[in-house]
Amino acid sequence: MLLLISIVLAILSALGLKRLLPVARKRRRQVRFIRETLASRGTPDCRRVIASLSTVPDRINNLMPTIRSLLKQTRPPDEIVLAIPEFSVRERRPYVVPKYISRLPRVRVLRCREDWGPATKFIAAIQDELAAGRENTLIMVVDDDRLYPRDALETYLYYSEQLPNAALCFRGAAMPPSLDWDDAKMIYAKDLREPRSVAVITGCGSYLVRARFFSAMMRSVSRQRRTVSLNKIPGRQKLNNETIAFFRDAWDVFASH
Repeated sequence: MLLLISIVLAILSALGLKRLLPVARKRRRQVRFIRETLASRGTPDCRRVIASLSTVPDRINNLMPTIRSLLKQTRPPDEIVLAIPEFSVRERRPYVVPKYISRLPRVRVLRCREDWGPATKFIAAIQDELAAGRENTLIMVVDDDRLYPRDALETYLYYSEQLPNAALCFRGAAMPPSLDWDDAKMIYAKDLREPRSVAVITGCGSYLVRARFFSAMMRSVSRQRRTVSLNKIPGRQKLNNETIAFFRDAWDVFASH
């Protein structure tokens, strides 16, 4: 019996390796492509670039892995801006900022009056940069529970030179012709050699924007109390499609059939 089990495990392991090997080879090729692409750049990029994130009281003590991955970037951000509202709407309690945050290099706590939910991580930073007259600041917006590849920011900077008026992301989707978000097919940067247009960017994979993209919008954002998002959470599809329908005339990047 033990011999039979060993044989079955060996077969399963072999099948698993057979499936994983092409994936590993594809990943190595993409890593090599990115390294060669970034190596072709000329002078160092001196533009102001910051990373921006927010969190909730329950997670504020667990930010070190994410912040460490940002500090170890091949091109570190000039600042890591941690946007902290006075009060968490989600958890219904105020924030207590731990002492370790103030000791971290390049990290600046940005206090903001409003809690815009997930949008806090970019609204607060954009408002702050515009108020300081830094409309050309590049902002890498990240999640507080993700680790980012060491060349993520440098990759963004490379493509931002080619596409200065575009928001960039590593994960997004074109709008399905059906306007049903369940039909959306995600596009991943790890599968591409050239940039592709998407209609929706996903926040979990990070994205890069310029403060000036939002100068008009920020004049009225103080009156907004909620933000909308598209997601794959069960039970939220009705909200997704209501949001898509509301912006029906604005979508201009559609998936092919």
